[in-house]
Amino acid sequence: MINMSNSYEKSVKRISIEMVGLFQQYDEIQITKKENKTILEIETRKFIICNQYPFRPPILYINNMLYLNYLKTNSPRVVEKIKKYNHNGNTSSICNCLYCNHILLNTNWSPTYHIEKIMNEIDKVNIVKRNIKYEIIIEEISAKRYISDYIEEKIKEYLIVTH
Repeated sequence: MINMSNSYEKSVKRISIEMVGLFQQYDEIQITKKENKTILEIETRKFIICNQYPFRPPILYINNMLYLNYLKTNSPRVVEKIKKYNHNGNTSSICNCLYCNHILLNTNWSPTYHIEKIMNEIDKVNIVKRNIKYEIIIEEISAKRYISDYIEEKIKEYLIVTH
């Protein structure tokens, strides 16, 4: 049987340790305690951290959108492009989508992960999403304006971040 009070204290202790690094990196951080949860807001990201943290991943919202939904797409064109970017570099992954590979998924979560690692993943996901938007826009404009494949590729090389 888990002692909830002890579990909550451990969670708060872990969050406190992580906050030291986060305060050095981010200007806008807000922390709120509600019942047995800690709500951590960093810029447009809201983490709801339960008292079993770090053994359970936090729930994350970006711009008030659940992170799981932020990662999903129904567009076959986008799905095909995501395979190319496979944001965490695991080329042997069965699923090359943003959703299946993200670290907040219970099956991917590890107690060794920190909020900072989640923030880094979000940054990588945002780069992939931005690159895909650029690619699609460039392809659409190139098709409508009859821009050569060579010029299209040069535009992509210039705009798209590859690291």
